[in-house]
Amino acid sequence: MQRVKFSDFEIIALKDTAKKINLTDDEYFGPDYKDYISNSRMTLINPEQGGSPQKYKAGFTGSTSSSLALGSAVHQLYLQPDEFILVEGLRKPSAKLGLMIDRIKYYRAQNYSIRDSIIKSSADVDYYANSLTVKRVQKVIKEGLYYYLNSRGLGSNNVVLSDADTEKCKSCLNSLTANKKITNTINSTDLFGDPLETFNEDAFFMDVKVIYKGKSVVLPLKMKADNWNINAMEKMLMLNDLKTTGKQLQYFMSDSFGTWHYARQMAMYSWILKKFCEKEYDFDNTWSFKANMMVVETNSPFNSQIYSVNRPRLKEGMREFNQMLKRIAYHEIYGYDKEVNFV
Repeated sequence: MQRVKFSDFEIIALKDTAKKINLTDDEYFGPDYKDYISNSRMTLINPEQGGSPQKYKAGFTGSTSSSLALGSAVHQLYLQPDEFILVEGLRKPSAKLGLMIDRIKYYRAQNYSIRDSIIKSSADVDYYANSLTVKRVQKVIKEGLYYYLNSRGLGSNNVVLSDADTEKCKSCLNSLTANKKITNTINSTDLFGDPLETFNEDAFFMDVKVIYKGKSVVLPLKMKADNWNINAMEKMLMLNDLKTTGKQLQYFMSDSFGTWHYARQMAMYSWILKKFCEKEYDFDNTWSFKANMMVVETNSPFNSQIYSVNRPRLKEGMREFNQMLKRIAYHEIYGYDKEVNFV
């Protein structure tokens, strides 16, 4: 097996390509940007997370879960309350069955037959994907028909969850709203008490050039910042990321933060945001920078807290982020069938 040194690579940020675009989630995750490298996509090539070059090349399966849907709803309704509405009373089935009905609606809107829509939706959410019996299809129809018929006319700005998850979502929103530290952080003011320039759910894109032993490749990166603000007068830049967790908050920084490699995410997001601000706001090393994670429990008592991501954690995350870029660059140059030992 070939031995490849991380130290033999050079990464160059192409700062002039850094840009900010206002996109919906459907656009951001859609076909126009599917080849861009996100933090979550790096999971597929990271061996510490069960990744491999082959998994990265194959890409995501498109599967989703009710916990992801709840987290997305909290993001939309808390950070973009003027754009999204929580709709209640539609009796959406819980867990994978409800997600399957949503996918059936999607495929029917694409003119797929009812049969094909059910089969494709079953695979998308892993609802008995390989054992979808007639009895199970009947259950889908029986338990999901009311929701299916009464939600078809809803727009993309309508958020619908199961009854149980709707109550969880409202409890999360109440907790976040009541938390003065979080509220004051995402609505920061300057020394005079005037609101700072603040942004929610911005999509950022930037290319990087990776060089390895005389060969190079340009990799396109993407990220979506939950919340960030800038104080050009006082030279301060802040990045805030919102997370939902099914565990108690006391375990977040010691457990979930490492399990989900959030240091890499925050380092990547911070780096791209800084490069964008270097281009647009003359950001440099004379500025101060803060990175925070705002976390809320999705189970009772729905506590919320804000945690600062300090410099050592960002430094460790940057090391991992750089290594993932180098892995991807190597396989982009030499192919994803190569067996390599990175050191």
